[in-house]
Amino acid sequence: MKRFRNLFVTFCMIITMITPVAVFAEGNNAQAGAVQPRSDLSKTVTDNGKNRYSVSAHTSRAGKNAIVSTSFSVSYYYGGTATDKARVNGYTKSLTARAQVALSGGGGNTLGGSGSKTGASGSYSKAQTYLYNISAVSGTHAFSCNGGSTSIATSA
Repeated sequence: MKRFRNLFVTFCMIITMITPVAVFAEGNNAQAGAVQPRSDLSKTVTDNGKNRYSVSAHTSRAGKNAIVSTSFSVSYYYGGTATDKARVNGYTKSLTARAQVALSGGGGNTLGGSGSKTGASGSYSKAQTYLYNISAVSGTHAFSCNGGSTSIATSA
């Protein structure tokens, strides 16, 4: 039994050491130190009319590219009738997606802005390609409609 256990432990150690080599040998563009972080968060907001909205925030960076976006969708119509849906979809929804972008080697920039949408769903996003690699992105997202509002912070 002891010999079997030792053999099993040795086998597990060999597999553990080979796995990272196999990942890089397959040519899947994996590079040591290459990180493509992203942040996706969401919240539910209730407005003054008891309607609910699902608000999602996304921030990501990959090399010299950064993306920041805020989106919404109506998840519950109070009343549920076609008239209620048409009224809520007609409301103006304010969306904000902003980010502070830190560049490798120092320096930084800002990205984003605000927009208004109507309808059952929508989004506001901005993307930018910079001259230098990005070391960090800190996003600030906001949504408001009919007295309901929220803000979400993200980082990548």
